[in-house]
Amino acid sequence: MAAALARSSGSSNAGAGTGVGGGEAPHAFVHAVLAASEAKMGAADLPTVTRLAAAVAKAHAVPSPSWLRSLQAVTAPQLLRAHETDAALLCWAVAKLTAAAARSTSGYANGLSYSSSSGGSGGGGSKGDGDVGAVQQQLLLPEWRTVFGQRVGAQRAGVGEAYTLADLMRLLWACAALGVRPRAGLLNSFAGKSIDRMSSVPPRLVLESAWATAALGAQMTPKWLNQWTLAVQGPTLSTLTPEDLSATLWALGYHFLGHIQPSPPSVPPATTPSVPQSSTDNISREKGSTSSDPASSPHGPLLVASAAAPPATLLEALSARLGSFLRSQQAPAVSHSPGQLHDTAPFTPTQLAAMSATLACFGHVPSAGTSRALAEGLQSAMVQQQQQQREGQSS
Repeated sequence: MAAALARSSGSSNAGAGTGVGGGEAPHAFVHAVLAASEAKMGAADLPTVTRLAAAVAKAHAVPSPSWLRSLQAVTAPQLLRAHETDAALLCWAVAKLTAAAARSTSGYANGLSYSSSSGGSGGGGSKGDGDVGAVQQQLLLPEWRTVFGQRVGAQRAGVGEAYTLADLMRLLWACAALGVRPRAGLLNSFAGKSIDRMSSVPPRLVLESAWATAALGAQMTPKWLNQWTLAVQGPTLSTLTPEDLSATLWALGYHFLGHIQPSPPSVPPATTPSVPQSSTDNISREKGSTSSDPASSPHGPLLVASAAAPPATLLEALSARLGSFLRSQQAPAVSHSPGQLHDTAPFTPTQLAAMSATLACFGHVPSAGTSRALAEGLQSAMVQQQQQQREGQSS
């Protein structure tokens, strides 16, 4: 079942991210997979369940809270002893799926689910940045979060781990998205393994590693950033979702500029790990900064004191992608029910303002069409947000 979904969603390229190239699984097929798999997960081994969860995430599906609870209940007892690759892929998938479900406010409001045994709905609320993070935390079972923290926390005595670079990219992204502090050794290992090796892993994972390290408070060196830029430019940028774009621009602001004044987060804050400066030459720690912990605001900074900038070609590609999204999202926001693809969610006012500020701090001037779409999009997003707030107050 997992293999069939992976083939249908085009995820055989191991892209491991939102917006996997090669197409998406049809909605009806994803619906059937989720409906059939919930009751059977308990009888499958961990690698099979992991592949299923990853395939669902790569298909851009929005699972029901009931399906997510079943996934976590089945995998929590096995996570500590799981193989490194299985553990990293599973944690990445859980983080992706809980984030997708948290953004799917329609699914909660209507109590929609693929599970015939599911009788409730999750927490509703507006699409505000803070609400998404709060709902995502509610979707995590305490026992799963505890085991995940143990797996990425202090090194367990007598247990050696040999994560690949791809494993580390997935694991650190999950830590950042779920607000769990990884041990310094994982970041150090990632920094050491990633230099001169980024071409060995899917570009999607490389792209997401910029946000993960920034959200965890690890400011990467110019050499790392140069190699990251070379690895992600090209077709990968044309597959960015709105969430990808917002996160990537925020990450570039942190890595290149360093000084950030945060605004409300859209995912839970991650505790900044302690990374000794002497342990690696691929992570630089910010000195003399009076700004708040960047991990407390994975989206939505106000950037100041520009000292460097990414290549103009990268900024132009990101700006063009932003303009394309804005021009195609003039219609009212579309809600998502479980199983529906979630890569067309509109930007929040916070995200639009942050992306505009980031581009300005880098000295990039968007095209006239993008600038006009940005102004109109910000006005429209603010109107929608005010309407949602009024509806929330009246309900």
